[in-house]
Amino acid sequence: MRYRRLAGTDVEVSEIGFGVWTVSAGWWGAYSDDEAAALMHRAHERGVTFFDTADTYGSGRGETILAHAFPGSARDGIVIGAKFGHGQREPR
Repeated sequence: MRYRRLAGTDVEVSEIGFGVWTVSAGWWGAYSDDEAAALMHRAHERGVTFFDTADTYGSGRGETILAHAFPGSARDGIVIGAKFGHGQREPR
């Protein structure tokens, strides 16, 4: 696996990331939390340190699965890219 340092920081991330949408939104099949966590662990064992999620992935399920997969100090070994604020607004 190749890694890159984020400009102006000491943070290194894997060039290949894990898109949590794939295991949380249901578009690519249904995964239990344990199955999704197992896939994330396999990716991490192979060198993936960057995990991408958003509040809209499964209505917050992506973030919940990440917390399940990497609890406590296990979180120290990964970098999470999170997006927020996307969604439908009610007309005024």
